[in-house]
Amino acid sequence: MAARKAAPAASLRAQVVDPFRNLKSEVVDVPEWGAKVVVRGLKLGEWREYNRMAALLSPALVEGDTQADAEREREPWEAFGIDALYAFVVVASLHDENRAPVFSAEPVQRAQDVAEVAATFSAVHDRLAAKAFELSGIGMAEKGEAPPDPVDEAGNG
Repeated sequence: MAARKAAPAASLRAQVVDPFRNLKSEVVDVPEWGAKVVVRGLKLGEWREYNRMAALLSPALVEGDTQADAEREREPWEAFGIDALYAFVVVASLHDENRAPVFSAEPVQRAQDVAEVAATFSAVHDRLAAKAFELSGIGMAEKGEAPPDPVDEAGNG
């Protein structure tokens, strides 16, 4: 039996940290934009941010039932409610055809980007968010339902 040739460490490292090797992705035709985009599944840190945002939008916090909520500065996307969660998924998962991110990962800019996408949320954005959820192995809520909890959906709850 022939021994396998070991991959150079730098090549292996590149594979380990490449989100497109480690997460599902798909080229999606968006005729409304006259473009093709790449949508990928969400990374762990993005799921954490999604859950943080969902917690901020929970009914108790939206109604201002806690002192801490009353004292904190509102994030620009909060005015858009649940649409902001789906906008976040689009902002986090959307890449151009060359797999370059369309939006910034920098937190302050990302919050602005989420607000901007949420303000213009449409059926196109909804399709892209659904694709990102699908690639992440998560279902998408119907209008009026609570957003999916990725931990519960993955059976880790």
